[in-house]
Amino acid sequence: MILKKKRVYRQVLDKIIKAKSIALVSHISPDLDTIGSVCGWYEIIKGNCIGKQVDLICKDLIPQKYLKIPNSHLYKQDFNPHKYDLIVFFDASSPSQTGFDEIYPHLYHGRENTLNIDHHTSNHIFAKQNIVLAKYSSTTMILLEICDFLFLQISSQAATCFLAGIYYDTGLLQHSNVDALTLNYVSRLLEK
Repeated sequence: MILKKKRVYRQVLDKIIKAKSIALVSHISPDLDTIGSVCGWYEIIKGNCIGKQVDLICKDLIPQKYLKIPNSHLYKQDFNPHKYDLIVFFDASSPSQTGFDEIYPHLYHGRENTLNIDHHTSNHIFAKQNIVLAKYSSTTMILLEICDFLFLQISSQAATCFLAGIYYDTGLLQHSNVDALTLNYVSRLLEK
């Protein structure tokens, strides 16, 4: 299982390395898990893969109360998917959750340059490559595991983003989805 995960995560990194332009897409009605995932992954790419054009995309405006999250001011509400070598969807369980399904229906159903990272059991598996791990309390935790497996550096800015996602999807660590791994990640992120 660990070797399979490492291979899949390595494929993700290879796609990022090969891509010159990347769109990181949050779901509509954005919450802190999707915002933390996109903004944190932006930091990971910028810190570990120099020279990439990376855009943060959300069909809806980012709520004012979340604009303190690092990089959240960089979001755009629309994009041209043909402009990107790689499009990554975060915390979206279906094409309709992205808000772009009617405008760009060709984005889904296994388009070659798409990746979907999510933790919901209801995920529709709509991208070419899908990493859906329902055992995790948040999508940001999946991203942390990818960083661990691939020895990617996590900046303090990325740590803040990932913590926001964990805190939001666990109800400030009070929901039943909190486990030892969640607490381990929170502890490590707080040290950044």
